[in-house]
Amino acid sequence: MKIKSCYFILWLLLTATSCFEDSQLKQDQQNFFVRYLGSDGNQTAVDFELLEDGNLVILYNSETENGEKDFYLTKFSQDGIEIWTQNLGNPSRAEVAKDVIEIPGNAGGYGFAIGFDVVSSPTSNAMAVLITSPDGNKAKEAVAAFTGFDDRLKSVTYNPSDGGLIVTGNTRIVTQTGSRIQSVISRLRPIADSNFGFYAQNEPWGRVDFGGGAEEDVIALFVNNNVTGNDAFHWFMTTNEAGNGTNDFNFYTAALDNAGLVSNGTILPNETADDTNDYLNFVLKEPDSPTPNLYSLIGTNTIGNSSKVQVIKIDFGNIVSNPSAPQNRRLINIPGNYKGIGLSKIPGGYWVLAEKQVETVGELVANIGLVKVNDLFEPIDNVRDLQSEFNVNPIKILSNANQKVFVLSTAALGNQQKVQIIKLNRQGQFSE
Repeated sequence: MKIKSCYFILWLLLTATSCFEDSQLKQDQQNFFVRYLGSDGNQTAVDFELLEDGNLVILYNSETENGEKDFYLTKFSQDGIEIWTQNLGNPSRAEVAKDVIEIPGNAGGYGFAIGFDVVSSPTSNAMAVLITSPDGNKAKEAVAAFTGFDDRLKSVTYNPSDGGLIVTGNTRIVTQTGSRIQSVISRLRPIADSNFGFYAQNEPWGRVDFGGGAEEDVIALFVNNNVTGNDAFHWFMTTNEAGNGTNDFNFYTAALDNAGLVSNGTILPNETADDTNDYLNFVLKEPDSPTPNLYSLIGTNTIGNSSKVQVIKIDFGNIVSNPSAPQNRRLINIPGNYKGIGLSKIPGGYWVLAEKQVETVGELVANIGLVKVNDLFEPIDNVRDLQSEFNVNPIKILSNANQKVFVLSTAALGNQQKVQIIKLNRQGQFSE
């Protein structure tokens, strides 16, 4: 897979770019960069993670001009150098990647777990999971376990309690009056098990479907580090609480116990008069020391055509047992329309990744916005709009131990889409 290395001369304008080979870049320009992944066709960013060895792994989808779909996994150094790239798609079926995680400590000799959808028709999907070796080569997969369901995968989580995986998604349920979307959580056997797949009926639970509002969107699931019988797993979603015929979208969190039963679901934010729609996009698990089970949630608050970044911090143990418990909720008031995309923890606060939406000549164009906030989500610096002449959809933000910032996006370059990786310094700039 071809990688382009570009250094943007005027980032604030991004109306002119200059692209060179790595050897032509000055040393001080190599530390911070913009890189593109992709060759022929369209490549769209999905997810990336900082690895235990200090490098990055990047997951992205690719679609050829004749509509063939597959996905790639690239290991990438923090200096912007490709280490390896693996094409993991199965040419006999259409696949769309959704999530990647590193398997902690390379448990069982495996490196990564990738969640993807097998697309059998424009309206029918099945979830699937692929396990790779540490060098990204295919090792095993669970596909047959999910066939027979119409599912869309959302997240994959490593389960340290048994060495297996928890897979979340949305499933379509057909009823006499039509169909509706509800949540699904699946539990897979230990990765090293030769029968890797759903637990059988005489084993621990394997799949749970949850009915709820007319529209649901699972975002993430976490394993409780202080596991108790009542809240072994913490999961988060957007739900249309009002049900059919009306819209009242909210953040939502709930506990799932060891038997696969739901308890203590809670709407966030807890407002007496909720006349806005709140769409959850990303959940950040805070460090367990000094306080375990703290989560920061980011998404978008909408009123009519106005969009603002919404962030909420919760103590999971308090909020599920007492929905009226205090919540640190803030709408980040940046002039213009911004969607909340991601959060990355830094000392004394966070980097907030937002998608700025600008209408130009009747066309809605997306760009990257970065805001540094304190621990109470109060802005401590002006927004950094990384404006581009291209349409750029931000996907995720990460920061390393040295507070360097990485942003993953999909950029429309001409009539094609490419994966974009940006590295910035701790001030969110290209130079110290």
